[in-house]
Amino acid sequence: MATKTTPPAAPTPEQEKTFGPHHVPFSWLHCTEFDPSARLVETTFDVCRGVETCLEIVMNERLRMASHGSDDTDEDDRALLHQGDTERLLRLALAATRMLANDADVAITEINRSNRQRGK
Repeated sequence: MATKTTPPAAPTPEQEKTFGPHHVPFSWLHCTEFDPSARLVETTFDVCRGVETCLEIVMNERLRMASHGSDDTDEDDRALLHQGDTERLLRLALAATRMLANDADVAITEINRSNRQRGK
């Protein structure tokens, strides 16, 4: 017989004051000082991994479907991704690369501005 479990109750305002926030932001960087260049590298790493995953899913599905041919109607050989799913993954990859390019553009502008102010 399975036992029924209940999710933990949300902390009371008093508990939140005592224990602080429950969310701990994640960072690949193990430093406490703010470095915009390092943050851009961290963002690039995360975005590239996400884009890689999106494209891998799409390409693996296309290879799988190509290897089964278009004549096969067996239920096990149906597409794992429908056309709309594929398009959403590709749009997500495109939006992520645009975001990364915009972040890099801002960083380049800031570096150039900083260098001009220092007279370099």
